[in-house]
Amino acid sequence: MKEGRARVAVHRDPIWRDRADFIIGAEIDPGDTGTEAEQLWATTVDNRLFDLCFIPFFVYDVSHEERGC
Repeated sequence: MKEGRARVAVHRDPIWRDRADFIIGAEIDPGDTGTEAEQLWATTVDNRLFDLCFIPFFVYDVSHEERGC
């Protein structure tokens, strides 16, 4: 990311906000948007897995209810 304040996509009302227990900060290619990061709302499945609790706008190849590690 650039020095100073990064422009971050913030999801104020994710679809499963009540299930989320942490937020992942994902860096993205700003391209023409100028957005350099996106909040990924997630819920813990176990000590190394999580489920996404929202529909991403800028991070590609992931979706709502996607499981990751």
